[in-house]
Amino acid sequence: MELAPLLVQQMELAPDEDGRDVLRPSGVPSLHSGVVSELLDAGDAADLVARWQPAWQEGNDAQMLRAVRELLEELGLPELEPLDPSALSDRTVMQALRPGAHNAAVLLVPSGAEAMATQALVDNLLQISTRTAQIPGTALDALLDGGARQAPDTTSAPADAVTPVAPGPCNESQEQVISSAMTQPLTVATGPPGTGKSEVVTAVVTTCVAAGQSVLVASTNNEAVNVVAERCDDIAPGLLMRTGNAEALEREAAKLERLLAGPTGAPRRGSATVGGELRNTRGAADRLRAEAARRVGEETRLLELLRDREERTAALELPLPLLEGARAAAPDSQTPLDRWADRARKTAAARWWQLGAWRRGRALAALVAAGAGQSEGSGRRGRPGPRNDLCRPNCWSRWPRSCPWSGRCGNSSASTGNGTRTGSRRPGWRRLRR
Repeated sequence: MELAPLLVQQMELAPDEDGRDVLRPSGVPSLHSGVVSELLDAGDAADLVARWQPAWQEGNDAQMLRAVRELLEELGLPELEPLDPSALSDRTVMQALRPGAHNAAVLLVPSGAEAMATQALVDNLLQISTRTAQIPGTALDALLDGGARQAPDTTSAPADAVTPVAPGPCNESQEQVISSAMTQPLTVATGPPGTGKSEVVTAVVTTCVAAGQSVLVASTNNEAVNVVAERCDDIAPGLLMRTGNAEALEREAAKLERLLAGPTGAPRRGSATVGGELRNTRGAADRLRAEAARRVGEETRLLELLRDREERTAALELPLPLLEGARAAAPDSQTPLDRWADRARKTAAARWWQLGAWRRGRALAALVAAGAGQSEGSGRRGRPGPRNDLCRPNCWSRWPRSCPWSGRCGNSSASTGNGTRTGSRRPGWRRLRR
């Protein structure tokens, strides 16, 4: 027979009026998802767990019983005995042979290894509570403070910055974590397995030792500490002392005996030499990083200019090769597009009695001719020219001698045998010629 609570409520120890520790509810109750999944299908169970919320006021037993009975009805569970929070059943619910709701409460506590770990954590917290004067300036102080103090400026380098010392390759993100660990009271680095967290911890250890500082590596997982200890031993035996259990202490004692019994030789290089090389390498890396940032900024600016050029070209409704050819065809140092813009403004303002349509056609023809001449001069013969984009029905090319592609598109005019020209003309033009 299985036994499980329908509602789960967190409890905490709190002193009463007489100073005795008693259990008091903490937070709001929640549904036991396992029980709901056993009684309903997956979809209904997920919907019920997501939408259910306690709808009663704290201390109002009548409202709580009404909400619980509605929940039992939805789950299809019978009420085996009258529900009354003030009179919980004192007999074991294991005597019941039918599934249903009992008027009982169950206290769930950790057991075995979990109980030992919990008790050890409680003992540590009690010890810390007797030494609160030592908390300021530690990582625990940053946790207890909750960020109330103003966070230090991380954009500017601190005056006492420490040069990171990494035994292996270190990317920019890992270097930022190392620098933060050496300068900030609390640093949190997260990442999935295989992203180099153990390498970062090892680099923090080597950086602290190189700076003449001490460091403590602690974890709830023995394997994680073993990995860091092995990496430190590979760099320099005795760099990190492994403690925490009897087996580790025995290994450390044997390692120290071997180190003390071995011959001591003079170091190949002095600490000042190594420190100077590290500073020079750091300076070169900073210069390369600044150069890379400058080039990234230039490429970003170029990309913005290309996008702006595309937008302006689309607004003009002209092909980009035509505008490029007009710019390259300038014989002097003046900006050619400015001249074309001035000419376009003048012709755009011309009225019909000022031959506005004819002048606009001539201006556009000159622009196309300039672009076409530049395109042919650059060795791009055989490619489709601007006429495919500009010579369309009812455009400027119906005027005689105005289209540079006259005779090569369907809209250009042609001479007949009697000296007249075929093609559409505006009536105003005919009257002016007469």
